Amino acid sequence: MKFCLVVCALLLFASIACDELGPTFYGRVVDEHGVGLPGVEILVTLDEVSIGPGGRRPGGNRKDLRLYSDEAGDFTFQCGRFDSVTILGLNSEDRTWLRDYAWGLDDRKRHLNNESFDLGGPGMGAGRLYTPDQNNPAVFPMYPNDGFAGRGTALPSRGGSDLVDGRSLRNKPVEKIHVPSVTRCGIQSEEQIVADWKKYYKQKREEGTPKR
Repeated sequence: MKFCLVVCALLLFASIACDELGPTFYGRVVDEHGVGLPGVEILVTLDEVSIGPGGRRPGGNRKDLRLYSDEAGDFTFQCGRFDSVTILGLNSEDRTWLRDYAWGLDDRKRHLNNESFDLGGPGMGAGRLYTPDQNNPAVFPMYPNDGFAGRGTALPSRGGSDLVDGRSLRNKPVEKIHVPSVTRCGIQSEEQIVADWKKYYKQKREEGTPKR
């Protein structure tokens, strides 16, 4: 009897510990050709979120992480019991994270971004929920600050899968970047980004729905 109680207590402890660790997030930092980049600094915020009549708002609990990619460009972290993950930045001396600023301008494109991930939780309610996958990590391309010879092919990916309307959808790399943070000519200036925004919205007005 005592042995059974000890086993049950150990199983309960393991379950609680696993719940505290939460899911593991899997990411990979690559260069413009898709080759892993080691030693890149990654800044991450884990948030407790609540969603109500007033919309989405912080739940009060937050944790900031500073990580570095390994020799293969990979990085992982435990999400704990937090509801959302935000990748705040990737830092390298001579490279810039390839981001698409159109993701924040068009609600229909937010599911393409690899910057914010809703994991679900008591405060999240229903919605698009993300599940990390070790075999399908989120991909973060970094391009040279001063441009590069040839044409880079690496594009961002959320990795993992999203639960949408009860279906699990495996995420793939995006097909196109509309408002890039960096191009083959180097880092985009604020004026260039604004010009790309205008071009993007002109296309949106003319076609109704922008091409992805």
